[in-house]
Amino acid sequence: MGDNLRITFEGVGEDSRCPVGAQCATEGNARVDLEYISPDSSPLGFSLNTSRTSTRDTTLQRYRIALTALTPQPKEGSRIQPEEYSAQLIVTEK
Repeated sequence: MGDNLRITFEGVGEDSRCPVGAQCATEGNARVDLEYISPDSSPLGFSLNTSRTSTRDTTLQRYRIALTALTPQPKEGSRIQPEEYSAQLIVTEK
């Protein structure tokens, strides 16, 4: 985009998503913590969520930032290590 915009993945602050193969009453949610960095503003922390009922996108300055995926999916009986997470974002200019 030519603006030296940077979004850094700070981690997953919460992950209550329903494990693969399990039957859950709700889909659960994972909160992805990010930081928006641009040359003309101070770093700004923000969070996006995987749940359809929570904030999955935001607009900062003139950019729309949307979380489209978080991997891996939880598995029954195992814990995801922080370094295993990967978030997929789509950034579009408004």
